[in-house]
Amino acid sequence: MKVRSSRMGSIRMRINRTAPLLSIVLMMGGWFLIDNPMGEDSEILQHRADIAAEMDEFPYQLHNWWGADVPVPTAAMEILRPNSLVSRRFSRLETSDDVVLALIHCSDLRDMVGHYPPVCYPATGWTLIKDATEDVTVQLADINVQMRLYRFRRFDQDGLEQEQTVLSMFLLPNRLLLTDMQELKGRSTQGRNMSAVGVAQLQMVFADSPETGLVVEHTTELLSAIPMRLISALYAPLNPDTTVPPNESELAR
Repeated sequence: MKVRSSRMGSIRMRINRTAPLLSIVLMMGGWFLIDNPMGEDSEILQHRADIAAEMDEFPYQLHNWWGADVPVPTAAMEILRPNSLVSRRFSRLETSDDVVLALIHCSDLRDMVGHYPPVCYPATGWTLIKDATEDVTVQLADINVQMRLYRFRRFDQDGLEQEQTVLSMFLLPNRLLLTDMQELKGRSTQGRNMSAVGVAQLQMVFADSPETGLVVEHTTELLSAIPMRLISALYAPLNPDTTVPPNESELAR
């Protein structure tokens, strides 16, 4: 019995560690279906380049947490081609605490529509615990922001329950932060140029179901150490011409 219990514990740990990666891949889906309407605009190109440069320098140490990259399959990268991506598991020194930090920037806002925790995690077998969803305040660099907290559960083939906790938010130019997908969808229909400003999604993924206070504490410890220059790049002012309404084919995506 002890051998079986140890084996099942190892399997559950591997499942919990790979689920965030599967969700990240799903969250990036759809890139190859989109033509970016402002792909040659110099301001937009510089905006994307600035973000990619800062994300390339994303630190492996955030306070007393140390990170290791969570690899994304090469085939997925070739098909999905995000502008920039950080996928990293951070562990706190001298403890068993760890959390996956995923930051993905899409050059076209429409790529992100529909790709967020209540969609991605159920697609990999998790069930959203609806009455456990809440908004929490954490510190990102040197500013206080809201993230939406989701809790999920599922049962493995032996009927053993697994749980997972995810915090999520969207970051857009002009210092705009969103937690609600409907707001993001609304912006995506304001014109092709608005879509071209892009969007980033930040997720923090915790195994099991730690209490909200602990999730907020650990998230703040990590995100408060993110360089402000990266947030400034994501926040950079852009003033797209949104007077061109989307056509029916764009709305149908």
